Amino acid sequence: TTLLEYLVLCLNSVCGRWQRAGETVRDPGTLGQFVQPVAQALPPYPEYAYGFGETMHGRGVRNSAAGMPTGALSDEILLQNEQHRVRALINHGGNPVAAWPDQLKTLQAMRSLDLLVQLDVTMSATAREADYVIAVKHPLEMAGTSLNHEYLSGYAPGYGATQPWAQYTPAVVDAPAGSDLIEDWEFFYGVAQRMGLALRIKPVSFTGTVRIPSTSLDMVNKPGTDELLALLTAGSRVPLDAVKAADGGAVFAEPAVTVATARPEWEGRLDAGNPRMLADLPAFEAPAAPDAQWPLRLVSRRQINVLNSSGHDIPGQHRGKTYNPAFLHPDDLAALGLGAGDTVTLRSARASIPAVVEVDRNLRRGLVSMAHSWGGGPDTDDQVREGGACTGRLLTDDADYEAYTAMPRMSNIPVRIEPRA
Repeated sequence: TTLLEYLVLCLNSVCGRWQRAGETVRDPGTLGQFVQPVAQALPPYPEYAYGFGETMHGRGVRNSAAGMPTGALSDEILLQNEQHRVRALINHGGNPVAAWPDQLKTLQAMRSLDLLVQLDVTMSATAREADYVIAVKHPLEMAGTSLNHEYLSGYAPGYGATQPWAQYTPAVVDAPAGSDLIEDWEFFYGVAQRMGLALRIKPVSFTGTVRIPSTSLDMVNKPGTDELLALLTAGSRVPLDAVKAADGGAVFAEPAVTVATARPEWEGRLDAGNPRMLADLPAFEAPAAPDAQWPLRLVSRRQINVLNSSGHDIPGQHRGKTYNPAFLHPDDLAALGLGAGDTVTLRSARASIPAVVEVDRNLRRGLVSMAHSWGGGPDTDDQVREGGACTGRLLTDDADYEAYTAMPRMSNIPVRIEPRA
């Protein structure tokens, strides 16, 4: 992924897909900390790219701009060295059992923890393994803003919104009467409060440039959600109060933002054709050609109505498709003697999962395409039509992994299809 994103950056640079001085920025952000865009390239900053911070003992990889390497976390939990192994995990809304590569190792890791705490709105596959499940409010049960969506516009050209739209919404519905639900942030505030830790909160900046300093939170009198939102949006292009006043959200075109002229002394250049990245390319060899043992290749896909492991249990989201089908070209289905809707076993060198096959005429022959982050552990395989299957079980996380983020091969996995009773 790191290499792919770098190549996209190089392509944008070669094609000149960067805004020039004087041009209007279509979505300059509304609630994030405003930073004036300037027509000048940022030079590389290798000290923050990869290989900094704490070294993970199991794999030897370190932190990167993508964050700590999740692909190596199971190894950290399973370390034999008690001094260095990860013993506790607080999982905030994620679903490692369904989403991480190498599900069998992930399950072993989750069960080896001294403490697993899950914050969630549903009893996910990971929540079922947890020592404690902290039930948090659904989004409509608490106030929220569109602040998170602004990140996409700053991610890369072609992402995000085409206009500076923003919205604040108070809680739409009350939490169920008598429930002890809390908002996500209240859990971390409460833990810090009991540990005697002081917390600070800083305004969101999607560029990394900080103009507004962080603020110390009152660790005796708990703040309200709206107070935190005000601190998170300090220094924004449009004040939060103005966004609140626009019931249902609005496009905030004013004040308009244009790209400023580069400073005369600026010498920064984009790092297109980085020697380290280009030297890595020859190492990416194509996997072995299909053979009699592994005649098919499993490739990933996404489903438009759900995101990762979220939305599977919401009828309006899954729209009647309660599992992740294994799509094949119709000629491959015919050659295997299968019909759409048949249940099969999909096997890799690592493990096997059940799957329900369906037709996709747009696929190349020889491919099986499935969405990720569905299903539970092996004990739920008999419920494949109700909850899908976890493609991560077919992967291994400690071979053929990327050097900077420890991300293993997640697609193009040699597999075969077997009949299933």
